Amino acid sequence: MNIIKRISYIFFLFLIVGIFFAPFLISGKIPIPADALVGMYHPFRDEMAKDYSNGYPFKNPLITDPIRQQYPYRFLALNQIKQGIWPKWNPYVFAGTPLLANIQTAVFYPLNLIYIFINYASAWSMQIFLQSLLAAIFMFVYLKSLKLSDIAVFFGSVAWIFSGFMVAWMEWNTLCQAALWLPLILLAKDKLINKFSLYWTIILIFSEVSVFLAGHLQTALYVLVFTTIYLLVRIAQHSKGSRKFIFRKVSLFILTGITVSVISSIQLVPAFKFILTSYRDFDLSNWQRLDWFIPWQNLIQFIVPDFFGNPVTGNYWGIWNYGEFVGYIGLMPFILAAFALIYRRDKKILFFGSMLFICLFIGLPTFFGQIPYRMKIPFIQTVQPSRIMVLIDFCLAILAALGLDYLMKEKKALNINQILSVTAIFILIFIILWGLILFPNIFNFSLEIITGLQISKRNLIFPTGLLFIFSFLILSIKYIDSKKLINIVISLVVIISTLDLLRFGQKFTPFSSKNLLYPETQTTNFLKNNLEFWRFMTMDRSIMPPNISIMYKLPSVDGYDPIYLKNYAQIVASWSRNLPDFKPASFNRILTPQNIDNLWTDLLGVKYILSFNDENNPKLKQVYTQGRTKIYQNLNVYPRAFLVEEIINVTTEQEILSRMYADSKLLLKVAYSTKDLKVKTMRLENTENAKIKSYSENKISINVSTKYDRLLILTDVYFPEWKVFINNKESEIFPVDFNLQGVIVPSGESLVEFKI
Repeated sequence: MNIIKRISYIFFLFLIVGIFFAPFLISGKIPIPADALVGMYHPFRDEMAKDYSNGYPFKNPLITDPIRQQYPYRFLALNQIKQGIWPKWNPYVFAGTPLLANIQTAVFYPLNLIYIFINYASAWSMQIFLQSLLAAIFMFVYLKSLKLSDIAVFFGSVAWIFSGFMVAWMEWNTLCQAALWLPLILLAKDKLINKFSLYWTIILIFSEVSVFLAGHLQTALYVLVFTTIYLLVRIAQHSKGSRKFIFRKVSLFILTGITVSVISSIQLVPAFKFILTSYRDFDLSNWQRLDWFIPWQNLIQFIVPDFFGNPVTGNYWGIWNYGEFVGYIGLMPFILAAFALIYRRDKKILFFGSMLFICLFIGLPTFFGQIPYRMKIPFIQTVQPSRIMVLIDFCLAILAALGLDYLMKEKKALNINQILSVTAIFILIFIILWGLILFPNIFNFSLEIITGLQISKRNLIFPTGLLFIFSFLILSIKYIDSKKLINIVISLVVIISTLDLLRFGQKFTPFSSKNLLYPETQTTNFLKNNLEFWRFMTMDRSIMPPNISIMYKLPSVDGYDPIYLKNYAQIVASWSRNLPDFKPASFNRILTPQNIDNLWTDLLGVKYILSFNDENNPKLKQVYTQGRTKIYQNLNVYPRAFLVEEIINVTTEQEILSRMYADSKLLLKVAYSTKDLKVKTMRLENTENAKIKSYSENKISINVSTKYDRLLILTDVYFPEWKVFINNKESEIFPVDFNLQGVIVPSGESLVEFKI
């Protein structure tokens, strides 16, 4: 009977996840904001203008990152693997940047096996569906191992998969992929503490490897730290002072940790190398800004998720942004979590309650949370602490399950005052909130806040109704003698809470038709047909926003990522200032150079410029128009590979940049380097040339014809992992012209091949 009951709850978990993903499972829509791509950005708006004069309607303007980072990165990497190519380089953004080393590609994530069997868009959708389903199943089996009632286990599982963090970051297909393994890791560690098992050892190793390969290092580190603390606490609880027991268990988990590290190194080693050569430590956000930590006032979102509005309805008026701060797990689960913290006394409450408050102290702007930023601890100072919401929501979901379980088991032993004390706290909170909304003048609020509170007023009605329904149902338990009726009341609490969380998740999450996903436009077709080996740039971030070009295989000088090469950031810093000044500049992850009259525009091979404006510049010629988007050809663009007559050796990078700006008209003939390059200065003859034969992601072939030894410049950003072969013999690449690639080519006919 118990097995049938348990299976029925698992079936309902499948059903609820299926209902949430019905647009995908039934209608074939994909869980990605493709509607925002065509509704917010050009040239897609131009393409849609004939049918949607006011623009294509889109649901959620907040979560465009998946269509600009995760989806294109993985698409490019997996496509290269299918072609038998190791996916090391992405030539389409940042004028060239590492691909495999970018952890967001998640190229080795085990669930990527799906992409072998079905098309990319469908596999992406199925992976996100499995993300929620597996998170629910793993939470279910872990909570069941804590010997909780089936309905409490179900309750906690639903609260977890539709929590604020899991909903807000669902479509990234990285953060939640890393988080879903958390309960399974805890379960595996519990099993191995009790008794060694090869089966659970394999599960533990597989789960932890999956966390590190899922595509989000910060979430992976949170999971690692949390599960390690859990492990140490559980070993201490089971050891009973036995040093032998502690030694055996710690040794086992050290060995599994080493195994996980070795397997994960295929992704982590390149990632850490990339980070060390990146601009990450310079491009820091100000940790003192209001949205770095979880703002104190946003704690209200744990019980009223849309108190400050919602980006979907276009009325969010709180500190930006909604997705970082919403920790909602459902009002009823939150009340039961508080109930468990106050009245349940056991080791489970002690651990998860303690971890909850520790995580809150880290995520909130407390002195404790600010320590890593005040001390400027490497790497940690670059991560936004509000993302610790993943652990906060996880602890709350478990506490909610513990609370409902305690209520189920002790429902007749509890006195009425205990129930009233918990509900009274929340009723008092809601009374205060209504007081703030209805009588704002008493508190001398600004006009902006008073206007915002009108949005809060509408969004507080539904949670208030939930609170009264919950209070009525819970209080009724004390006056019902029938066990069957009590179970019905508890079931109503679970059903209403589940429906509330479904409503919350569906409101925020867009599903888009496949035909909206990177559609062809007249503009993209023009660039495909004419760009060849050159690059393009845009004069407005709403035109072909950074990284979209990956899906069209169109090389661009812009890019959007938290990790990008330091030497390219220095180029863009100089480019943006129009000065020989490469001091660190804060780009906040997005590099969009827009200075047309600068040497880098020509030198980096920017052949086309996309703009909304009439660009009255003698070096530009308008060659195409689609809607508002105009395409200009740069008449002064340099070849992507060329030979120079002279090399001037200097001592510093600053001197190189200063000389380049002073002699910008001579850069087709003269190169600068800090290396002592011995090449005789000779005038270039007409018969000497360099022509790109082929240009692919990981290999560039150039036919070179020279009468003398020459320096060949390839206007790609210098990166030490590139190798060069001249007539099949390895040679050396030198950084020239600040940070471009240069190689000395012997006289005669040569095939120069750059490989990574």
